[in-house]
Amino acid sequence: RKETIMPRHITVDTKLVALLGYPLKQSVSYLIQNQVYEELGLDYYYFPVELPRKEQLECVIHGFRQMNFAGFAVTKPYKECVLPYLDRLDDTAKKVGACNTVVMRDGQLVGYNTDGVGSVRSLEVERGFCARGRRRGKFPAYRSHCRAGKKRVQKIFRVSLRTRAVCFSSSAR
Repeated sequence: RKETIMPRHITVDTKLVALLGYPLKQSVSYLIQNQVYEELGLDYYYFPVELPRKEQLECVIHGFRQMNFAGFAVTKPYKECVLPYLDRLDDTAKKVGACNTVVMRDGQLVGYNTDGVGSVRSLEVERGFCARGRRRGKFPAYRSHCRAGKKRVQKIFRVSLRTRAVCFSSSAR
């Protein structure tokens, strides 16, 4: 049974944040986010928006532009499909060709890909691995991805957007 954590009051000033994807029944990220917002005293509310069909994406994003949205997170299967509906992309999202975080900045939707940064930080914190200043890691899979030439990287990484994001994020450090 899932619990719903609601902010004390949702007002016209409450900033909205959504999670777009399908399916989302397994997701508990909105529960965690709302708890953190409440603990930090932030007037934000995070909620899931299931989109069973890709054709719904444009309409939903258009609606977000009209409302009090701070941004939205994007998960499978829409990390690549969302790109044409955004105003700008950061360098990592451009290189990876996928976006998992969208922020409303000065009326524009700006897309980011934080998958790689999150994965690299996890390796650093949980495994003591330091990617800073390295082109290649000490882990065999990571090393092979970063050794590959650009065309080869594209072929390897079609399998995993997260792996592609890790390679671009760690080589930028």
